[in-house]
Amino acid sequence: MRICIDSLAITKLYGTGLYSYNFELLNNLFEIYPQPKYNLIWEEDVHVKEWDKYKNITYVDLNLNRKYNEYSNLEKYIKNNNVYIYHSINNGFSIPLRKNCKQVITVHDLIPVTHKEYADNKYLEKFTTVFPRVVEKSDKIIAVSNFVKREIIDNFDVSKEKIEVIYPGCSNIFKPMKKEICKEFIKVKYKIRGDYLLYVGSIHKRKNLDELIEIFKEVVKYNKYLKLVIVGKCNGKREVYYYKLKVLVNDLGLEDKVIFTGIVDYKDMPYFYNGSELVVNLSDYEGFPLSSIEAMACQKLVICFNTSSFYEVLGEGCILVDKKERKIIRDIILEIINNKESVKNIEEKGKRISEKYNWDISNKKLVDVYESIV
Repeated sequence: MRICIDSLAITKLYGTGLYSYNFELLNNLFEIYPQPKYNLIWEEDVHVKEWDKYKNITYVDLNLNRKYNEYSNLEKYIKNNNVYIYHSINNGFSIPLRKNCKQVITVHDLIPVTHKEYADNKYLEKFTTVFPRVVEKSDKIIAVSNFVKREIIDNFDVSKEKIEVIYPGCSNIFKPMKKEICKEFIKVKYKIRGDYLLYVGSIHKRKNLDELIEIFKEVVKYNKYLKLVIVGKCNGKREVYYYKLKVLVNDLGLEDKVIFTGIVDYKDMPYFYNGSELVVNLSDYEGFPLSSIEAMACQKLVICFNTSSFYEVLGEGCILVDKKERKIIRDIILEIINNKESVKNIEEKGKRISEKYNWDISNKKLVDVYESIV
């Protein structure tokens, strides 16, 4: 059986949650399901060295015009190469107009449908034009959480039987490490010294980073040596919001305390989590809060708003705050920093919860989906 998978996120979205999801999914899938031949839609000359050992992988560059949703080259490739299943991992955007094989899409969020204020005009137009068609044409839809599944059912004419919830896994590189060793690594490689709070994710207005920075301003009144480290891609569509945040940081006099790292090496992320005092994610919307799970796998406390999928995924392994009570976040942070033993039970529970998000489990369910439509 030949399976074709769109690997856009690996070649173009390094440093994002979609990159982590795509890379780890494929890395594990090739190991546990070696029988098919895999054709990866690829847009770079450089291939993944770790995958050289697999002789059933072919990298395919079709020069797709994604900007204008032009996938005729993909249609021809699928038809001429006996592809049995085509899997579009990034919300189904690359599903061709003509259906020449079984089709599977993975849906990470419905932001342009349920939170239009957070989608730029181009993405909104693309989503509203393409997504209804691919939902209808797909043989199976994979939702990354029950929250996302409910949103699909509530907004589109699709049966719940067509949608399979498969939680992403958490890479086994995320595990507890000695804090001082991690802080030394961060100091040497990234020139970040001292204690710090950590945010990991995209630099986007739905993440409420302006609010986090203002909360941090209140925190440093009581702990002047603390820093706030913000890890995430700052360029491209994110630049406007990023520059607004930089202005806010300057206005608040926090230039030496708020650090934007930009993209960091994926394999360095366990050092950032383990070296931190705690992790904060005040996002309004997450289809699946992967970075929070990574932090919990490192046995780090996570503070987040009780919105979207957070409670479903993180449960009691974190501190969930109602958005109406956001003013108490400063006090929670200070209490934790001054008395780390008070949250040890939550950190241990978070570690246990993170262990159920396992790529072996997730991809066995994905294989079941593939085989159910054969």
